[in-house]
Amino acid sequence: MKICGICGFECEDEAVTCPTCGKNCDGSEPKKRESSSSLSDPFERYRKEIDNQIKEQEKRISDLQQQLNTENEEKQSKKRKKEFDEFDRTELFSEEDVKENRLFALLLYLTGIIGIIIALLKDKDSPYLNFHTNQVLKAVICETAVLILSGLLCFTFIVPVFGVLIIIALNIVKLISALWVLKGYSKEILILRSLRDLK
Repeated sequence: MKICGICGFECEDEAVTCPTCGKNCDGSEPKKRESSSSLSDPFERYRKEIDNQIKEQEKRISDLQQQLNTENEEKQSKKRKKEFDEFDRTELFSEEDVKENRLFALLLYLTGIIGIIIALLKDKDSPYLNFHTNQVLKAVICETAVLILSGLLCFTFIVPVFGVLIIIALNIVKLISALWVLKGYSKEILILRSLRDLK
């Protein structure tokens, strides 16, 4: 048996502290046990570090997402600019006007001067039909001018050959415009875009 050096209580041989006074059996002060709060401090710090890391990662992800959104918007904007055609007048005409006069617009490009006469008799107040009449009128005037010039300078041989090539090119361009009409577009006729409207 051990005798407590402080209070004289008989302690068991295995006992380290006295059950009566709470001191060490050998008379020395017992080591202070770390409080639960001090034990949890490292865990608390570790948890805070993890929380901070999570917040940092979330911020990075948010920044990356914002950057991606900005890049996508820029790409879409560039794509829209590329797709923009300054000679496309489709948005200027109402759906009703287009539906009502699309067939006549198509006939304009396929029949030339006859189509112009039909369009003028059909509806003078249709902006859609007036636009396409103007385009075909420009082509017909150019074809007529080329034919007259070729006829006057037929002895040169070169001018009539060029004239034929120009007329073929104008007819191809009119066919392309007819295809645009079928697809629902109203674009200024190729080659002749620099010419002002005649009507």
